[in-house]
Amino acid sequence: MPRFKLIFLLAILCLRTALPQGFAAEGYCKDPSHFRSLGEAHTAASDDSIDLKFYSLNLNISAAPVYLNGYTGITFTSKVNGLTRAIIDLSNSMTVDSVTEGNSPAVFTHTNGQIRISLANPAALNESRTIKVYYRGLPTPTGFGSFGYSSGSTPFIWTLSQPFGAKDWWACKNSPDDKADSAEINITVFPGLKAVSNGTLLGIDINGDGTETHRWKTRYPISSYLIAVTISDFTLYTQYFKHSPADSMRVDHYLPLSVLNANKINIDKTTEMLSMFSRLFGEYPFINEKYGHVLFGRGGGMEHQTISSMGGFDEYLIAHELAHQWFGDKITCRDWSNIWLNEGFATYSEALYFEQTGGKGSYRYVMDRFIDIAKTAIGPVYVQSNLSDPFYIFNYARTYAKAAVVLHMLRGIMGDILFFKCVRNYAVDPVYAYSTVTTDEFRAVMERESGLELGYFFDQWIYGEGYPSFKVDWAKEKTDGGRWRVSLMVMQAPGKIFKMPVKVKITTETGDTTFTVTSDSQTQMFVFIINGEPLDYSFDPDNLVMKEIESETKPGSETETKPFILRQNYPNPFTESTTLRLVVNSGGNFEINIYNSLGEECGSLYSGYLPAGIYPFTFTGERFNLSAGVYFIRAESGRGSEWVKVVWVK
Repeated sequence: MPRFKLIFLLAILCLRTALPQGFAAEGYCKDPSHFRSLGEAHTAASDDSIDLKFYSLNLNISAAPVYLNGYTGITFTSKVNGLTRAIIDLSNSMTVDSVTEGNSPAVFTHTNGQIRISLANPAALNESRTIKVYYRGLPTPTGFGSFGYSSGSTPFIWTLSQPFGAKDWWACKNSPDDKADSAEINITVFPGLKAVSNGTLLGIDINGDGTETHRWKTRYPISSYLIAVTISDFTLYTQYFKHSPADSMRVDHYLPLSVLNANKINIDKTTEMLSMFSRLFGEYPFINEKYGHVLFGRGGGMEHQTISSMGGFDEYLIAHELAHQWFGDKITCRDWSNIWLNEGFATYSEALYFEQTGGKGSYRYVMDRFIDIAKTAIGPVYVQSNLSDPFYIFNYARTYAKAAVVLHMLRGIMGDILFFKCVRNYAVDPVYAYSTVTTDEFRAVMERESGLELGYFFDQWIYGEGYPSFKVDWAKEKTDGGRWRVSLMVMQAPGKIFKMPVKVKITTETGDTTFTVTSDSQTQMFVFIINGEPLDYSFDPDNLVMKEIESETKPGSETETKPFILRQNYPNPFTESTTLRLVVNSGGNFEINIYNSLGEECGSLYSGYLPAGIYPFTFTGERFNLSAGVYFIRAESGRGSEWVKVVWVK
């Protein structure tokens, strides 16, 4: 997969430039500073006193010059008794001409990106109201380019609202946590253009002035950032996804003919991916409407509900955006702190797609690359700071790669059958399907479905930072009964200790035996009794744990060819205590003593017989009434001696 390698290198170069969507898309290294200075900062919170029910978005968009005017009809219910005002989000770069409630004008103010609307009379709890906001202007893009257009000979207008950009171009409640139950999007354009949006195309009306109104409607719940409009003279290419013996769903691709011809091989794989993900995650969430792609004016992609906006057509990106229809669109993160629940699943689904098409080797190849990138992540996967900065929220190493690795590790803990059962049941959970979710709620579903306690896992990998670093030693000895004893010493780096089940594979002349151990302290000894002489071992053979192995004793190394070896203490230098490992390949009597820099003996760590195995010894200077400084520890038997230098600092 040479192209993957190239894309991987590009992703490495872009790790500090957080960009939306898809590991494999072109354009990830585009300079985001173009958008940083544009538009207002996201500061004001959306109105939590209203519950959205319906959007009617009606826009007249001209291409020469680019200009937008229209209105949004918004139906909501009051979440409080006696509601006197409603707040709707719209950028100050847009001009609000009027607001109505019912058929009457409403009093409003428009400041700081919010329209504060006085209701004609107080609304009771759960009472429904409908308002219309009329506005016009040329939207000023923010974030990743919320409203974009090309001024070339062919009109090209597109939107990308995630995370805060919906209010740049239409009046809405600009928050992912409140989904409208349904929405209609009516877009008026000049003839010859196609206006593409969410849901089903109900029809195209020919207006008296020669313009055309493309009428779209989605009957599924939808967050404001997932509503999109794209306009150009696209060619429509349609596939059909046969999801049952009697039913098919349209898969519509709106692309320039040249783009379609250049990418048709990959585009045609969309229906295959729909079948794969439906088997893994359950029925495609918007089966009564459509799925498809539309070209937009930037690299990467965006999972607009039922119609992903695409800047490229790599298999990785197609799989990523399609998986978002389940994880991101059907089940949406309740706020941007929980964005990993969207992006982690979509990124992990890239690996799942290649596992389905290329087997475990392809899956391992993709996941190994994600792990390499994830190791560069800074901060917890759960975003706790800089929540007004899209480029921080969507940091690739943390929000995409590490989040995908978290799911990979969770699968490793559960096993394939249980993991996919849990994921499928999560995707259809009636509480969260077509609604929103938090990390703690996702964890609760996975615990309920698996019967496992996963608090430690989420605390380490979602709310915590970093990853474990190991040193591993082994020794083997034939027992009196003719079987073999394998001793494995596992040490984690000082500091944060991770608790993780880890597989250990031991290879013998007769085959492989795999054990699972739980690493949960700084120094641990694991002993295995097996049939047949052990020839090799592998610690985490399938790379199911994100980790670093600082050192590892392997067969044929110095440890096996000498009667014994005293391993360097760890950590070194140390402030409180340090651990040494004595690897004994054949039993004998040992003296392990401490000496100062003058060669004077200061104490004894051990004296006596040791059979073959690995033995940890902890050294604390205070135990021997010593002062901080340099010391030497000597292990001696009748077959030689070993020295290590230790440094105690305070």
